[in-house]
Amino acid sequence: QSVAISQPGTTDVTIRYVFLGDQTSEASFTYKVLAAAAPQCTPDPSNVYTVATNVSCTNPRGDDVQLIVNGQLTMSPVALLLPGVYTMEAYYQDDSGANVSSTWVYELKAVVLPSPTVVPCGGSYLGPSLVLSACSSTDLISTIVAYASNATVTSTGTDTRACNVLVSAASNGLPTNVQVAFFAQRLTNPMVSDSLPTVCSYSL
Repeated sequence: QSVAISQPGTTDVTIRYVFLGDQTSEASFTYKVLAAAAPQCTPDPSNVYTVATNVSCTNPRGDDVQLIVNGQLTMSPVALLLPGVYTMEAYYQDDSGANVSSTWVYELKAVVLPSPTVVPCGGSYLGPSLVLSACSSTDLISTIVAYASNATVTSTGTDTRACNVLVSAASNGLPTNVQVAFFAQRLTNPMVSDSLPTVCSYSL
């Protein structure tokens, strides 16, 4: 004979055997059923993360936890590498075979690069061209790009992260008003995004 104990709590069970001649033997056992705790995940999902983040989930037994991340089945731990919102369901089977789950939401946001520092930024200058400095404070993860509708902008160095930039107006011999937008543009790290522009106006 089997007895199902499914409710959390402590249950005392006594088993009695009756033999021929009305002889008996008995034994008592105490069973403790714990409520199945939901899986727990780290790090704290209430924070917004600006770097790639590893999420690890555990259950009370300490064995593997399955995850459904934005509809994709995987196992803990999972690496979140790109900006976005990640909804994950962590679940495991308790000793009775029932699924126990919890839902976690993580957000990763790219860091906006600081705008370039341009020296000089604006002014009137004699001649059709001007060499200026356009630098990023994060030159290891970004490069400077510039756009102008009526002038050409080129780096005067061999490195794409060089600060020296040549601004050349159209060669028509007439004074030209030039507006140049400088951006710090990310190189490869997906957790950073291009800067807001530094806009400078020149008269050449």
